[in-house]
Amino acid sequence: MTCVWTRALWLTSLCLLLATPSRAQQHLFTLPSGARFAVSLKDGHLASASLGDTRVLERCVDEYWLENEYGEVVARSDESADRVTRVQRERDRLVLECQNEALGLRLTKTYAPASVPGALRKTVTVQSCSRRGALHLFSRVRLAPRFGQTALLYTPRQSWMGQRLLFGVRPLSSVREPITSSSGWDNRFVVAFRRDRTLSVAHWRVLVDGVWVPPHGAIAEWGRESPFALTYLPDGWRWRLLHTVDGERTSAAADYVLGRGDWYDAWASLLLMPECQATYRHLQTLPAWCREVTFGTFWSPPHYEAQVRTSAELLQHLGERATLTHGVFAWSLDGDYETDRPFLTETLEWVLTPQYLRQAVSALQSHPRSKVGLYIQGGLIDSMSDCYRQHPDWVIRDTEGKPVDSGFRDNPVGNMYTANPRVEGWVRHHLARIQAVCRTYDCGYIYLDGGGYGEAVDWSRRQAIRFSHYRRLNQRVFEAVRATGAERALLINSQNAPFADMSWLECGYFAPHVPWRETVEFCFDTKMQQPHPHYTLQPLYWQDEHRYLAMCIAFGFTPCGDIGRRDQTTLRAVQVARRMKEAELIRRSDATAPVWWRDEVPVVTFALRRGNEVVVPVLHFGEGETVEVTVDLRAVGLAGNRPLRATVTQPLISRESRRVEPVPAGAGKVRFRLQVPAGWKGVTLIELAQS
Repeated sequence: MTCVWTRALWLTSLCLLLATPSRAQQHLFTLPSGARFAVSLKDGHLASASLGDTRVLERCVDEYWLENEYGEVVARSDESADRVTRVQRERDRLVLECQNEALGLRLTKTYAPASVPGALRKTVTVQSCSRRGALHLFSRVRLAPRFGQTALLYTPRQSWMGQRLLFGVRPLSSVREPITSSSGWDNRFVVAFRRDRTLSVAHWRVLVDGVWVPPHGAIAEWGRESPFALTYLPDGWRWRLLHTVDGERTSAAADYVLGRGDWYDAWASLLLMPECQATYRHLQTLPAWCREVTFGTFWSPPHYEAQVRTSAELLQHLGERATLTHGVFAWSLDGDYETDRPFLTETLEWVLTPQYLRQAVSALQSHPRSKVGLYIQGGLIDSMSDCYRQHPDWVIRDTEGKPVDSGFRDNPVGNMYTANPRVEGWVRHHLARIQAVCRTYDCGYIYLDGGGYGEAVDWSRRQAIRFSHYRRLNQRVFEAVRATGAERALLINSQNAPFADMSWLECGYFAPHVPWRETVEFCFDTKMQQPHPHYTLQPLYWQDEHRYLAMCIAFGFTPCGDIGRRDQTTLRAVQVARRMKEAELIRRSDATAPVWWRDEVPVVTFALRRGNEVVVPVLHFGEGETVEVTVDLRAVGLAGNRPLRATVTQPLISRESRRVEPVPAGAGKVRFRLQVPAGWKGVTLIELAQS
């Protein structure tokens, strides 16, 4: 028995030795943070990553799938089949020229430290591919077994469509087989971490074709699934890093970030990246009135006299600094406004002339703090429009040659097809129409039903549509709007996307039937990604009154709804939400307790910084009304040895605020025992200040 056992151990050790590259076959990166990365010089994969003495990643082998024009995956390979043909070391960079004979693929892999502490960046450039079709390259992460046994996974909550949504926090141990997200809105942002915040690894896509892009966007038609979406695996995950057609040269980069903390810290690191900061630099000079937006409403033509009076009355109630926005739903069959001829509105009820609409816009903006936003269908072409009849080649077409339908049914006559952002003729047409609308009607802002990011394949042109193409389109739209007036703004329908001054939160999470945790996590993830408090976020779909107002209060979102609402509760909520708009989320999960996802309790707490104050929103969905809340003063930026003034308000119940006395809880923490009514109406704010 002993001999058999000894032989088994010897064979196991031999297999591991043969499978593990020697140090001579690896290039080592040792970063100041203590993170170490080993890259295979045989095939170019990330062989391992450690923080201190703890192994975090091992054998992260990227995958390659080849799709034909019929939508079938006809070949698969991975990095283990690559062969490094040339090694070049440039200071702190490692450049590997590689070949994959199975797919006739030539690619370059570049490794270098990233701008985030503890991060290594891997940039993959597809140089050519001899096989025709769409090549999909997946970035694959495999956690070291010991770390993976206790790791929690996080990816942000986005679309509510689909049955298998990989949103929120879950143990890796709960993933027993591959799970591919069924949402068409995909994430390239995953964090694995220990519950006690002692170890984490973040993995996000950062660059496509050399430009910074958000880590999420659409990869399938509305409501449909994609086999190329984020997939959780029993030992890690994969997401699509890039795709290209017929070997067109393209590149994309992924960061592997090792450190202490969890997904709060990961978001903080991503938003502080120089590439991200540069992308959102325009928020430092946005029109001054955008910072003062307090309430949003809508106007549908033709009658506007009553709306003019009502908006002036509302602004008087909201205060001298408040700004009101009017979104306008009326457009022609071309998907936006005519500027030279009368047009039939989207409802098919009215014929408007440009002269009449200009008169209406002018009247609605007669108050200096009232701004009108004219609706533009961003990135879509109506099938009944002159544009489509004259240029049917401007739309993206699927494997059968059919136009890709966006699924939107705002226009009851035609279908809304998706335009190809790589077609310069369409882009110029789109920008010219937007500028013509701005100059003809002198609107305060453009309300663009778009501004997001997507990936697709236009099989008629055999082109891959990537996030980089939408980034360039969105930047050009933003610049085109600004060129018509320094104080003219852009509102987009894609929360937190760059190259805009304001954005909608268009979702169904505010409906009465949605579980409280899903609503909270969507709003929390949205706030987590907000690049700057000046970026106005307006949630749509006001269905559950207390739920909607509670989220606006807690997160500083700008309410948007019926201009005629004048009850005291709504007005008070709007004003409190305006004050909370100036608050910035403190991205530390140890700032407060309890935390719903970590402690598995029906209590929501987090902290925001507003000037010299700290505000802690509290929501309670359990039994009874007594809640204990702990605040770590150091984590929220307050001194533990100075007097603390604490007040509590419950805006949906009354306007009164009351003093509360914190109880020392040790280690620089204080505790509050509060009466918090269960449900959305009980939203409570603890405001902390030190002299």
